[in-house]
Amino acid sequence: MNKTCILILSVLLFTSCFFKPDRKAAEIKVDDRFAIEIPSSFVPQNDMHDFAGLQYAHEDKPLFILGITEPKNDLRKLKLRFSLEDYAHFAVRNLGNGFYWHHVSDTNSYQINGVNCFLTHMEALSCQGRSQNEIAYEVAVFDGNEFYTQLIAWAPLADKNDLHEEMTSIIRSFRDISHPDPNETNPAYMGNPAGSIEDGSGS
Repeated sequence: MNKTCILILSVLLFTSCFFKPDRKAAEIKVDDRFAIEIPSSFVPQNDMHDFAGLQYAHEDKPLFILGITEPKNDLRKLKLRFSLEDYAHFAVRNLGNGFYWHHVSDTNSYQINGVNCFLTHMEALSCQGRSQNEIAYEVAVFDGNEFYTQLIAWAPLADKNDLHEEMTSIIRSFRDISHPDPNETNPAYMGNPAGSIEDGSGS
């Protein structure tokens, strides 16, 4: 086989590895708190975050997602009552403070599968030694029955446009499967009437 044929086969192999389509998604349930559809091209992880019940990374693409829940009852014990909007801003601020630089470009309220949600688009600069990485984040905070849930998806900023649909598709699949406490009424949702993430409308 001549060198030209070998080169062509190498290019075809590289393309098939890095641009193969995502396979069918499966619903993952996390501790009877929430459920989410994860494509089979994502691989479970256990070292991305100390407290995240959901941790996945794409097997081929630089795309990652975390799911973190916080019991509302824990906040009530501390006599803390957040509106969803306040809690979402708090979560995004905590995430952004871990970077050298960050910028929130957009925040909107939605309703996804009957659950109120704030979705924030954030860009950040990570500096580790001489290495600098620009990252694009989608941070969705859901007001579930008994938990606030943060879904955090991210990818390199340079790949944001190519991977944005995959990020939001996973977020759109969120379902709250926790059971409400019959002795406690959830704090009122303080945002504007939620739009639909499917049609892009929001407050």
